Amino acid sequence: MTDYGRIMKECEEDMKNKEFAKKYSDLFMKGKNMSRVTASTILHEAAALKEKKQADYQGDMWTEEDYFPYGNKSYMHMIHTKYLRMRSLAEKEDKKVNFESLEDTLTDMAVYCAMFAAYLENKKAKQNDT
Repeated sequence: MTDYGRIMKECEEDMKNKEFAKKYSDLFMKGKNMSRVTASTILHEAAALKEKKQADYQGDMWTEEDYFPYGNKSYMHMIHTKYLRMRSLAEKEDKKVNFESLEDTLTDMAVYCAMFAAYLENKKAKQNDT
């Protein structure tokens, strides 16, 4: 498991403790009293969004690996596509956006990077098992 995965799992376990959740919920979820969004907030929301999208995209028919049939190249292609979208939006701040915002693109890019990292960790673990 990656450090990010381990940390997210620990955070989820911690949030089950009501006292901890009350004290630290603003680190993980947007709230009315929160003055700013943190990277932890974005990553937590991205993880939840990834799980929801996974249900839509994969259902019971496909695995995540089916979407990335060429291994590293498939992941690099998706990250590169998001990178180009990010540049398109970030370099022209006055550009009218019809669909995916810069924030959405960056969140998607973070998810694809995390998926790539998980793929590499799983690949390494599988090699160690053989």
